[in-house]
Amino acid sequence: MSFVSLTNSGGSLTVNPSIGVQQINLNDYDYLLDTSDNSINVPVSAGTTNILNNDLPYIYYDTLLGGVDGSVNAITFDANGNLYVGGSFTTAGGIPANNVAKWDGSSWSAVGGGLNGTVYALIIGDSDNQLYAGGDFSGNLAYVSNITSLWTIQYTFDGEPIMDGPVYCFAFDALTDILYFGGDFTVPYTNIAAHKYGIGSINKGNANGVVRSLTITVVNGIRSLIAGGDFTVIGSNLEPSSYIARNSLQLDGPSDFQVRWYDLSANLNGPVYSLISDSGLIYAGGNFTSPITRVGLFNISSATWTAFGSGVNATVKAFTRDGSGNVFVGGDFTAAGGTTANYIAKWDGVEWSASLGNGTNAPVNALGFINNSLYIGGEFTEGNGDPVNYIAEIENTTGILGDVDVSVNSKFLFSLIENQKINVFVTSTGVPYTNGLLI
Repeated sequence: MSFVSLTNSGGSLTVNPSIGVQQINLNDYDYLLDTSDNSINVPVSAGTTNILNNDLPYIYYDTLLGGVDGSVNAITFDANGNLYVGGSFTTAGGIPANNVAKWDGSSWSAVGGGLNGTVYALIIGDSDNQLYAGGDFSGNLAYVSNITSLWTIQYTFDGEPIMDGPVYCFAFDALTDILYFGGDFTVPYTNIAAHKYGIGSINKGNANGVVRSLTITVVNGIRSLIAGGDFTVIGSNLEPSSYIARNSLQLDGPSDFQVRWYDLSANLNGPVYSLISDSGLIYAGGNFTSPITRVGLFNISSATWTAFGSGVNATVKAFTRDGSGNVFVGGDFTAAGGTTANYIAKWDGVEWSASLGNGTNAPVNALGFINNSLYIGGEFTEGNGDPVNYIAEIENTTGILGDVDVSVNSKFLFSLIENQKINVFVTSTGVPYTNGLLI
């Protein structure tokens, strides 16, 4: 089988079998597009008939104008779909950006002059839609109201002392305008706390180990904060837990509701690094091997796990979902469900999918999904075998399927996605071509 590449400005197809799968950027050759039926006009040599076969999933890791120059640990989006990334870097797209940057879909910009240490967490919170950053920098927590303003470093919250160690995670409760944060600190409280402007910091009961992930969910009409991490005891009631616990957020509850925690009976045997939730269903990932292997779905009401097949072979650090219910996971692993999956994988509800190409060459720390695109951040410098610097957009993760008959001036039919790139495969029989398609 030979592989086809659209390589010249005239729009003709040429073949170089020695260089393998080639990607066609349809955005660069839009004059081949027939907008009346979203088809592609494929010029071929006279008298030939071929089969274009694109049965394999197409994957393209967009570099986002060269990405950043160091690891990415956090991803979040604002209401307009702009992407914010945090990590340990000094430039984004070649411009100065200290540890946090904004991507608007076409260009990078610095945010608030940057921060002076590693960023581990980002979230849009408060009624003013401020961007919060947590990490290992001066003050360990900061916010900026818009990207042209300087960061406000939180050395204190309403006069109270703030964290003496790094912040690793956030959750924001829009109903009460309260920001929850976890990490590895002892001030103002141990490893977990909250803040509401006008009130100050809020005691959440302390944890005896690092808090690495937070999420808010609703269980039987009751809003709850779920925490995951390295801890085994949490709350003023010294609740024994298995690395994951629940705190009620009902404001009309008992006076000690803020500091009491409850074990979820999840019975995990190792730390939780990542959580996302959906109405009492908790997606949890980490470095546990029982009762499931590093990743799965926990039902709070029934206290039961749904395994994602046989799981993955190393720590899960990040989750996100698309609009079709697919779950994407990133981390330190190189296999999912017993098959190769380099640091990123997709669970479709039934099985692990190989539709993300060859993955990356180093761990994935952060994931986000918006507008049909999957964004990944981490420690990698390659995506699907191509150069990618620590942040990438994976386009068209479902692939383009099917065989298409091609003859003189025929059309390659498919549903066009903006800026789409595709792999095209063609059978090779050595027939010569003229400004067209080799068969």
